[in-house]
Amino acid sequence: MKTIKYQDLSDYYEAQIKKGILKTGDKMPSLRQIRSEKKISMTTAQMVYSVLESKDLIVSKPKSGYIVCSPYNHKIQLPEATNPLQKAENSRPEDAAINVYDTIDQKHIVQLSLGIPATSFLPVAALNKCIKNAVNTIDYCGVQYDPIEGNSRLRQQIAKRTLHWNGSITLEDVITTSGCIPALSYCLQSITQPGDTIAVESPVYFGILQLAKHLRLKVVELSTHPQTGINLDSLEKLLKKQEIATLVIVSNFSNPLGYCMPDDKKEKLVQLMTQYNIPLIEDDIYGDLYFGEKRPANCKTFDKEGMVLLCNSISKSLAPGYRVGWILPGKYKDKVIKTKAIQQISDTAITHQAVALYLESGKYEKHLRKLRQDLYVNYVKVTKAILEYFPDETRCTQPQGGLFLWVELDKSINAFTLYKKALQKNIAIMPGIAFSLQDQYTHCIRLSYASEWNDDVEKAIKELGILIHSMSYVK
Repeated sequence: MKTIKYQDLSDYYEAQIKKGILKTGDKMPSLRQIRSEKKISMTTAQMVYSVLESKDLIVSKPKSGYIVCSPYNHKIQLPEATNPLQKAENSRPEDAAINVYDTIDQKHIVQLSLGIPATSFLPVAALNKCIKNAVNTIDYCGVQYDPIEGNSRLRQQIAKRTLHWNGSITLEDVITTSGCIPALSYCLQSITQPGDTIAVESPVYFGILQLAKHLRLKVVELSTHPQTGINLDSLEKLLKKQEIATLVIVSNFSNPLGYCMPDDKKEKLVQLMTQYNIPLIEDDIYGDLYFGEKRPANCKTFDKEGMVLLCNSISKSLAPGYRVGWILPGKYKDKVIKTKAIQQISDTAITHQAVALYLESGKYEKHLRKLRQDLYVNYVKVTKAILEYFPDETRCTQPQGGLFLWVELDKSINAFTLYKKALQKNIAIMPGIAFSLQDQYTHCIRLSYASEWNDDVEKAIKELGILIHSMSYVK
């Protein structure tokens, strides 16, 4: 009877999912709940969900239970590893990186381009209290400068959080900044000179390309796999034949590919950079936004010689507008402090104190669990919509965290034209040309799943699909 029972129940839930009664992203009843309601044993309940998991109909999320997911994810084809030309490039004469923030305050625009979580995903009320308390707890009510290294309470909390990736950091190892881009900028300015060449993944976050242009740096793009990251063999060949000032990398849930470099590969990368005595700048801004059971390590975890300059921020996880970031500069601390002193004597005292208070409250981990849940649900829904509305030949990444999908369309599609057509219909996306100094991504787009899912978002993805189909037939 037990075998029949669990098969009957698994068939029942499968039908509910396929009919759309239980929708993608819905939370399934807990094991205890179905045990009680269906009057079955816990073992039988577990067998029911095991069958559904094996069919990719549900997925287990730590501390969140079981979530309905698309049964079609296995049909998504991954983009192939990228293969850019390994030559030093200057920035394009035109600004290839479309200003993604032009539409940030236009409420009628459906945002599939921005890499910041929806306001509804953030603990606004708790942060408001921290802002009020910050004025009362900071010296001189925040009207004076913080130390050049940054707010000591905030630095202490940042140091504590490194335990999540097996870091061994004290507040003396932390320099705060006004966000992650300033952090990257200080690091680049501290270890490069105009005319130097830096190596990056490909495609690469357009902000890094803009920084390179501003600092008059040449860029070499590396072959990158959509699941495991840069090709270390290609990197080593480059290091042997060409002088490289630094490698800039987003090792966890990169922007835009979304890959997460395996930990053993991170360790090999750090060893390689140390062997060649070349500093590694690591942006770990998405590291806390993992969908799996535990936070992945970063390259800094394996840094024994102080060669890794780690940059991070709360902009993707807590409060983009507060402009709170930091650097773990390793042995380059003195250089980074001097660079920061020239650029910006002090950070914004009130918001940095407020974030310190929020971290001290112990609420951040609970918030992150909820945020990861919200983002995962969005990821599943956006992926399902792409499968439903985009052409069959579409390829799409399958990130295990972060905020972005990299979508590869048929090569006949001009993604920049698609970007302009979509904007005319009040839909914001990012075309692939923004993420490279070369032309291999003219048929690719980046989509964000950071916005709250609703009918407008689904309609926007459907409209994108219609546009892509129409462009496919225009030769």
